Amino acid sequence: MNIARYNSLSAEQKQVIDANSGVELSGRIGKIMSDADAPGRDSVPADSINVIPADEVKKWVALSQPIIDRWVEDMNNRGANGSALLESARRLTKKYSKQ
Repeated sequence: MNIARYNSLSAEQKQVIDANSGVELSGRIGKIMSDADAPGRDSVPADSINVIPADEVKKWVALSQPIIDRWVEDMNNRGANGSALLESARRLTKKYSKQ
């Protein structure tokens, strides 16, 4: 929901939205979906799964950094704390990942 629309809601409506959304809820739902995918993942032969080597992942991470930096800047320009949002997303990704 964009901030203008959210701000146009009544206090009661905002309370309902706030109680039923957010980063923590998103992480929990992501875990539920990942767990639900497990039977399908487990039925796939191991030799048919392509695992990206760690050194290649490091290259992708480095190449994506300018995009991440622009996103943080964009969030800051919109009045949010982009760095805090990014760190929260990274923390929740780590918390709910099976890796």
